Amino acid sequence: MKRFCFLLLLTTCITLPSIAQKTGKLTITWEFKGVEEGYDHKNRIVVYIDGEEEGTSSSMVQTKKNSYTVSPSLGNHDVRIVNWALYEGTWEEHTIANNYSVDCLWEDNIKIKKKTNVYLVFDLDDETTAKVK
Repeated sequence: MKRFCFLLLLTTCITLPSIAQKTGKLTITWEFKGVEEGYDHKNRIVVYIDGEEEGTSSSMVQTKKNSYTVSPSLGNHDVRIVNWALYEGTWEEHTIANNYSVDCLWEDNIKIKKKTNVYLVFDLDDETTAKVK
């Protein structure tokens, strides 16, 4: 029995670290440019990995830089990040379809590593730009 417990403990100690290493950290940092006075809405992002909602960030006014981290598995994934604005008490996607000047969203197939960063700039006078590192 002692030998069985020892082998079970040894197996657990060997397998758990390898399971933990299969998850990466994807940190999304975003900021807005061109926010007009009086239109500094609270905003948040929703992150989708391979079509499934991975998480929702905290909310912050658009003039403040914000970041959010999720932990998807390592490897290539379809990532979609959608910005939501709080307008007159209702959360809505910050898109042209909802009468905003620009679509504040980004999607791409990227490789998730141990640490992956996506830097988004939602330029309300132009377009959304992204850097992946």
